Amino acid sequence: MYADPKLFATLDPTTRRVVLPDGWAILLTDTVGFIRNLPTHLVAAFRATLEETIEADFLIHVVDASHPHRDVQRDAVIEVLEQLGAGFKPTITVFNKADLIKDQYALRELVVETENSVYISARTAEGVPHLMDRIVETMKGLLVDVRLCIPTTAAISSPNATSMGGSSRRIIARKGIYVEARITHDLAGRVRPFAL
Repeated sequence: MYADPKLFATLDPTTRRVVLPDGWAILLTDTVGFIRNLPTHLVAAFRATLEETIEADFLIHVVDASHPHRDVQRDAVIEVLEQLGAGFKPTITVFNKADLIKDQYALRELVVETENSVYISARTAEGVPHLMDRIVETMKGLLVDVRLCIPTTAAISSPNATSMGGSSRRIIARKGIYVEARITHDLAGRVRPFAL
């Protein structure tokens, strides 16, 4: 994980492919950290980085657990997400910098009180396996079972529909490609015309 004490290391979102412990691969987009009362000339650029959240299946909200005003920061981010129309998305709250928290009991209590959350230390990697497990569980909650028959002509122009990571069965026949898979609601909506 990247850490930098600068005000902004970059305003550009960075997307990486991450393979989860169960074999699923996801695209993880890292947007710029949130700062309250941004200078006016940075507000538009900051908002543009968060607009990536609109396309996401779920969000990972990283909170500096050691910051004295972490609750104010959390609320500000939630408010901006709601303004962008992303407030309804499933969210994992990650309390980072656990290594800087003296009262570990209070940190664990914070996680218990916060739905779908974990604590980690990006510096020491403490808690990262728990975060990976939480991501897998959140992903599983987004999946639906589908049975599809994708015509070969559509399959050529729609690689997403034929290369699903959760595909459990695929048969190539003269009429098309028959697929049984677990996919996200969003992708299921896009391939609905091919449903059996």
